[in-house]
Amino acid sequence: METIRRVFDGGDGAPADSVTDERRAGVALILAGSGEALELCMIRRAEDEDDPWSGHMAFPGGKEDAEDPDPRAAAERETLEEVGISLRQRDFIAPLARVPAYARGVRMGIVLFPFLFYLGGQKAPFVLSSEVGEAFWIPLPYLLEPENHTTFSMEREGRQLQFPAVRFRDHHIWGLSYRILSQVAETLGRPFPPAPHQP
Repeated sequence: METIRRVFDGGDGAPADSVTDERRAGVALILAGSGEALELCMIRRAEDEDDPWSGHMAFPGGKEDAEDPDPRAAAERETLEEVGISLRQRDFIAPLARVPAYARGVRMGIVLFPFLFYLGGQKAPFVLSSEVGEAFWIPLPYLLEPENHTTFSMEREGRQLQFPAVRFRDHHIWGLSYRILSQVAETLGRPFPPAPHQP
């Protein structure tokens, strides 16, 4: 955790490039544990035909509402609503690089603002909302190990496409969540394997 603080610390709670004409959403990358036993909170979104990311592995968070002063507030509010974890000022580490949101290859007009938090040595229990199918504490070393990396295949407009992914149980972490994790891994000096070639 000392290494992570040294690498990522220095944020003031609002990314310097937070101005955007697109809608904004905030997500929380929540760490807990100590030493080599750090774990990261992830969720599997509930199945919903109206949700472009239905069933995907993701981080707690959601779109910025009118009452949210910034994307970080949205991430904290949505985290409490989705998994029952109350994030406090002392838990905050730093903002991470923003990521434009795509779904099914189409830019969605939403910019994702990830924020890094650390709860301390104890993992918080989950209290799930109807928007969340499952929630997990995933060992951070597991996500960084190359042998747990694979590809996720899907058909789009008659073409079979492959995307880089991390395999976790019966799920694949890919798309937006993979991109954010990849940025974190790169910053920590543990870059993910090269992405598969797209025909």
